[in-house]
This record gives sequence, structure tokens and C-alpha cells, in this order.
Amino acid sequence: MRRNQKVLMSLPGLLAFMGVGVIGILCVTAPRHRITKESFAKIRAGMTLPEIEEVLGGPSGDYGPGKIHPFVSLRAVWTEANHFLRWSAADVDISIAFKNGEAIDMYLDEASRMEETLAERIRRWLGLPWW
Repeated sequence: MRRNQKVLMSLPGLLAFMGVGVIGILCVTAPRHRITKESFAKIRAGMTLPEIEEVLGGPSGDYGPGKIHPFVSLRAVWTEANHFLRWSAADVDISIAFKNGEAIDMYLDEASRMEETLAERIRRWLGLPWW
């Protein structure tokens, strides 16, 4: 067998090995969060954003598989909050209303997710913007 043929025959195996390595790195470096019903129970009115981020394990955002439905709870309109932040995981959504830097109201909902394409999943794993 010629050298070129050996190189071409080993190329698929090398590419598969590299693909498994990239997936392994993405799994190991994926953000770890504590967005759960148990963590939600620890959040109290008057807590600051850094305190809430400590309880939930990171900044607000979508940590679950697939895309989250982009709804805004109507309950948000009924409060006097300055802004709202949302933490989403595979099974729960936690929305927190803030006023003057402190939590004034908290909402726990079941996560409502849409199916995600392979390209969207890879883009999310790599932390790339949606556009």
C-alpha cells in the first residue's frame, strides 16, 4: 500500500477521534448551574443579584436543551419592578423581579421548550450569538 492510501484510510478515524474529543471538551466545560425548585425555595425578597446568582449557580440565561419559548409572564406587568431576569433550565424557569437592586418578587414555572436543530445546539454549546 502506498503512503498516500494509508493516510487517506486513517483520515476518517482521525476525524472521528477529534470529533469525540471536541464533544468531550464541550461536556466538561458546559456551565454548571443550580436552577432547581430547591434553589428557588432559597431565594427571598430583598436579596441582591449577586446573592441570587450564588444560589442559582450563575448569571441569568438559558441553561437548558433546546430553545425556550420567549414569553413574558403577565405577572410582570402587575408589579412595580425596574427590571426582570430569567434563569431557564431543562425543567424549570425562574423569573425574578427587581426594584432598586433587590428582588421584590419571584416566579417558578415549568420550562416550555422548542426543538433545537443540530446547528443551533452546536452554536449554543460554543456560546455563539443566535444571529
